[in-house]
Amino acid sequence: MTDKLLTPQDLAELLRLSPETIKADARRNPDKLPPRFKRPGSNRILWRKEDVEQWLLKHSQEDAKR
Repeated sequence: MTDKLLTPQDLAELLRLSPETIKADARRNPDKLPPRFKRPGSNRILWRKEDVEQWLLKHSQEDAKR
């Protein structure tokens, strides 16, 4: 896989949230975040950079329509 995987810290920096908020939302409110990447056999919380970029684009376009 050539896509960069983002950690909660990485995603927090992009979304300007705390890593703790990212971790909590990933477990309790996953719809508030981009879709997670689930590596088989691992419990790590990760996101593919490509998925995050697409999610951000989609949400910015939705905001522009309002």
